[in-house]
Amino acid sequence: MAAREINVRALREGLAQALTEVQSGRRLIVTQHRQKIAAVVPIKDLLLLQRAKESSPMSIHTLFNHAGGSAKTTTVRELSYQLSKMGFKVLAVDLDSQANLSEWLGFGDVPREHTVLPTMLDRKPLEVHPQYNAHGFDLIPANLNLVDIEDRLATPEIFQFRNALRDVAREHQYDFVFIDASPSGAKLSQQACIAADSIICPVMPTVKGHTSLVTLNSLIDRINPLNPGLKVSMYLLTNLNPTSTMNVHFQGELRARIEELGVPLFSEGIRRRETVYEAASYMMQPVTSLERKTKIHGLKEAQEELQQMAEFVLGQLQVGAEQGVTL
Repeated sequence: MAAREINVRALREGLAQALTEVQSGRRLIVTQHRQKIAAVVPIKDLLLLQRAKESSPMSIHTLFNHAGGSAKTTTVRELSYQLSKMGFKVLAVDLDSQANLSEWLGFGDVPREHTVLPTMLDRKPLEVHPQYNAHGFDLIPANLNLVDIEDRLATPEIFQFRNALRDVAREHQYDFVFIDASPSGAKLSQQACIAADSIICPVMPTVKGHTSLVTLNSLIDRINPLNPGLKVSMYLLTNLNPTSTMNVHFQGELRARIEELGVPLFSEGIRRRETVYEAASYMMQPVTSLERKTKIHGLKEAQEELQQMAEFVLGQLQVGAEQGVTL
């Protein structure tokens, strides 16, 4: 159920009705002078937040799928925003030379010294610059010069980024770090996987999506000597299209195959809603931060799907922590 904004005065005058809404599962975002100042949430959400905060140490997760169009960048943006709104401290890292995550959050023309390049190539500490706080979470942005890593990264520097990222995550006391990995750059992808505690894989119901499961497992096999224990912690179905016969067919194929793998799956999935996601990128905002009054077709449904996805991801990360598994 999507959150609803309500100003302080309306909340005070209609408190009983507002609490009934919250009891039914709706979150209320309280505003004053058009600024978001607080939230009223169902008790189950509060308990989930408390349990996750108590049980989950800092963890780093790479969003990766070599198949383009799997919505990994969108997923990083939406997860980072949603979890930060739940009260977690989140860092997003743009490790894709296309720099879409950075641009979709309003950060273009990023100087080299604000990216990961000085860390990976010059052995300098990784820095989080305050001007890249985006909608409540921090961002280490990217630019097109990240392609230099493919030619210049030397073998002795292979763990430099991983170590620097963990140092900065501990220094800033982040709960979660999400890395938007390059789908094409071999060394950038390798760096994203070496740094990660787990891989979260958005996958679309297409031929490419189906074959990407094999490719991803092959990548993990190659990375394991450098990062023992790395695994896929969950799959997220994206770009669902119930009007396409082939799309529906491959939804079934993916669900069956992932069940065989024994990996958690966000089976409800995220539907293809091009108008919504293009509008969010154009407006340089997460989908779930857009106001309903914009009247973008499908916005309400997209926001509800993304909230469900964030709750699923948080729940899986919490389960892993409770089982003593480093995710």
